[in-house]
Amino acid sequence: MGQEATVRRIEGVRGTVVCGLVIFLAGCGMFQRRSDGPSFQVLDVNGDGQVNREEYVNGVLMDSFRKVDADRDQKITREEWAKVNKDPDAAAQFDRLDTNRDGVVTLQEWIREVEKHTNVTETFDEKDARRDNFLTVDEYSRGRNSGFTIFNMKF
Repeated sequence: MGQEATVRRIEGVRGTVVCGLVIFLAGCGMFQRRSDGPSFQVLDVNGDGQVNREEYVNGVLMDSFRKVDADRDQKITREEWAKVNKDPDAAAQFDRLDTNRDGVVTLQEWIREVEKHTNVTETFDEKDARRDNFLTVDEYSRGRNSGFTIFNMKF
Protein backbone atom coordinates (compact mmCIF):
# COMPACT_ATOMS: atom_id res chain seq x y z
CA MET A 1 0.00 0.00 0.00
CA GLY A 2 1.41 3.41 -0.94
CA GLN A 3 1.93 6.28 1.49
CA GLU A 4 -1.00 8.24 0.04
CA ALA A 5 -3.37 5.28 0.44
CA THR A 6 -2.18 4.71 4.02
CA VAL A 7 -2.84 8.37 4.91
CA ARG A 8 -6.35 8.17 3.38
CA ARG A 9 -7.04 4.95 5.34
CA ILE A 10 -5.87 6.51 8.64
CA GLU A 11 -7.87 9.68 7.99
CA GLY A 12 -10.91 7.55 7.17
CA VAL A 13 -10.57 5.55 10.40
CA ARG A 14 -9.97 8.74 12.42
CA GLY A 15 -13.01 10.36 10.81
CA THR A 16 -15.16 7.32 11.59
CA VAL A 17 -13.98 7.26 15.22
CA VAL A 18 -14.54 11.01 15.68
CA CYS A 19 -17.93 10.82 14.00
CA GLY A 20 -18.94 7.89 16.22
CA LEU A 21 -17.77 9.74 19.33
CA VAL A 22 -19.75 12.85 18.41
CA ILE A 23 -22.88 10.76 17.78
CA PHE A 24 -22.39 8.96 21.10
CA LEU A 25 -21.87 12.20 23.04
CA ALA A 26 -24.80 13.86 21.29
CA GLY A 27 -26.96 10.95 22.38
CA CYS A 28 -25.80 11.56 25.95
CA GLY A 29 -26.69 15.22 25.67
CA MET A 30 -23.07 16.40 25.86
CA PHE A 31 -23.04 18.21 22.52
CA GLN A 32 -26.58 19.43 22.73
CA ARG A 33 -26.62 23.18 22.01
CA ARG A 34 -29.37 24.90 23.85
CA SER A 35 -30.93 27.81 22.03
CA ASP A 36 -32.06 29.18 25.37
CA GLY A 37 -28.71 29.12 27.15
CA PRO A 38 -25.19 27.79 27.25
CA SER A 39 -24.54 24.09 26.71
CA PHE A 40 -23.72 21.87 29.67
CA GLN A 41 -20.08 21.42 28.67
CA VAL A 42 -19.63 25.21 28.50
CA LEU A 43 -20.99 25.59 32.02
CA ASP A 44 -18.93 22.70 33.41
CA VAL A 45 -15.75 24.79 33.61
CA ASN A 46 -13.73 22.35 35.71
CA GLY A 47 -14.81 19.35 33.62
CA ASP A 48 -16.01 17.21 36.52
CA GLY A 49 -19.26 16.19 34.81
CA GLN A 50 -21.48 18.38 36.97
CA VAL A 51 -22.19 22.10 37.25
CA ASN A 52 -21.99 23.83 40.61
CA ARG A 53 -23.88 27.00 41.51
CA GLU A 54 -20.94 29.32 40.73
CA GLU A 55 -20.30 27.72 37.32
CA TYR A 56 -24.00 27.99 36.50
CA VAL A 57 -24.44 31.63 37.51
CA ASN A 58 -21.21 32.77 35.84
CA GLY A 59 -22.02 30.84 32.66
CA VAL A 60 -25.57 32.16 32.39
CA LEU A 61 -24.41 35.74 32.99
CA MET A 62 -21.63 35.45 30.39
CA ASP A 63 -23.98 33.84 27.86
CA SER A 64 -26.57 36.59 28.30
CA PHE A 65 -23.92 39.29 27.91
CA ARG A 66 -22.67 37.68 24.68
CA LYS A 67 -26.21 37.58 23.28
CA VAL A 68 -26.38 41.37 23.50
CA ASP A 69 -22.72 42.15 22.62
CA ALA A 70 -23.17 41.52 18.89
CA ASP A 71 -19.67 42.60 17.81
CA ARG A 72 -17.97 40.70 20.68
CA ASP A 73 -15.90 43.71 21.78
CA GLN A 74 -16.72 43.12 25.48
CA LYS A 75 -19.00 46.19 25.58
CA ILE A 76 -22.71 46.60 25.01
CA THR A 77 -23.46 49.80 23.14
CA ARG A 78 -26.76 51.66 23.16
CA GLU A 79 -27.29 50.45 19.57
CA GLU A 80 -26.68 46.80 20.47
CA TRP A 81 -29.11 47.12 23.38
CA ALA A 82 -31.76 48.70 21.14
CA LYS A 83 -31.48 45.82 18.64
CA VAL A 84 -32.40 43.19 21.24
CA ASN A 85 -34.69 45.27 23.43
CA LYS A 86 -37.79 46.63 21.69
CA ASP A 87 -39.31 47.95 24.91
CA PRO A 88 -40.31 51.64 24.70
CA ASP A 89 -38.29 52.14 27.89
CA ALA A 90 -35.10 50.59 26.40
CA ALA A 91 -33.08 53.83 26.55
CA ALA A 92 -33.82 54.32 30.25
CA GLN A 93 -33.02 50.65 30.92
CA PHE A 94 -29.68 51.05 29.17
CA ASP A 95 -28.94 54.07 31.37
CA ARG A 96 -29.62 51.95 34.46
CA LEU A 97 -27.16 49.34 33.23
CA ASP A 98 -24.49 51.90 32.29
CA THR A 99 -23.65 52.82 35.88
CA ASN A 100 -20.52 54.86 35.12
CA ARG A 101 -22.29 56.77 32.31
CA ASP A 102 -19.57 56.21 29.70
CA GLY A 103 -22.01 55.16 26.98
CA VAL A 104 -21.29 51.41 27.13
CA VAL A 105 -22.15 48.56 29.46
CA THR A 106 -19.16 46.45 30.45
CA LEU A 107 -19.36 42.87 31.64
CA GLN A 108 -18.78 44.06 35.22
CA GLU A 109 -21.67 46.54 34.99
CA TRP A 110 -23.87 43.87 33.39
CA ILE A 111 -23.18 41.34 36.15
CA ARG A 112 -23.63 43.87 38.95
CA GLU A 113 -26.95 45.18 37.60
CA VAL A 114 -28.38 41.80 36.58
CA GLU A 115 -27.63 40.42 40.04
CA LYS A 116 -29.32 43.47 41.58
CA HIS A 117 -32.51 43.16 39.53
CA THR A 118 -32.89 39.38 39.22
CA ASN A 119 -32.27 36.17 41.10
CA VAL A 120 -30.29 34.08 38.64
CA THR A 121 -29.86 31.31 41.22
CA GLU A 122 -33.62 30.56 41.35
CA THR A 123 -33.41 28.61 38.10
CA PHE A 124 -30.43 26.67 39.43
CA ASP A 125 -32.43 25.74 42.54
CA GLU A 126 -35.41 24.65 40.42
CA LYS A 127 -33.19 22.38 38.31
CA ASP A 128 -31.26 20.89 41.27
CA ALA A 129 -33.62 17.94 41.83
CA ARG A 130 -31.20 16.17 44.20
CA ARG A 131 -30.68 19.36 46.27
CA ASP A 132 -26.93 18.75 46.37
CA ASN A 133 -25.88 22.11 44.82
CA PHE A 134 -24.70 20.40 41.64
CA LEU A 135 -26.47 19.87 38.32
CA THR A 136 -26.03 16.73 36.25
CA VAL A 137 -26.57 16.74 32.49
CA ASP A 138 -30.08 15.34 33.07
CA GLU A 139 -30.98 17.96 35.67
CA TYR A 140 -29.68 20.76 33.46
CA SER A 141 -31.61 19.50 30.42
CA ARG A 142 -34.88 19.13 32.31
CA GLY A 143 -37.49 21.70 33.19
CA ARG A 144 -37.46 25.42 32.84
CA ASN A 145 -35.05 27.18 30.51
CA SER A 146 -31.78 28.47 31.89
CA GLY A 147 -31.40 32.10 32.63
CA PHE A 148 -33.32 34.99 34.00
CA THR A 149 -35.57 37.86 33.02
CA ILE A 150 -34.53 41.49 33.24
CA PHE A 151 -36.51 44.46 31.90
CA ASN A 152 -39.06 42.01 30.46
CA MET A 153 -36.33 40.31 28.42
CA LYS A 154 -35.71 36.57 28.80
CA PHE A 155 -32.11 35.42 28.76
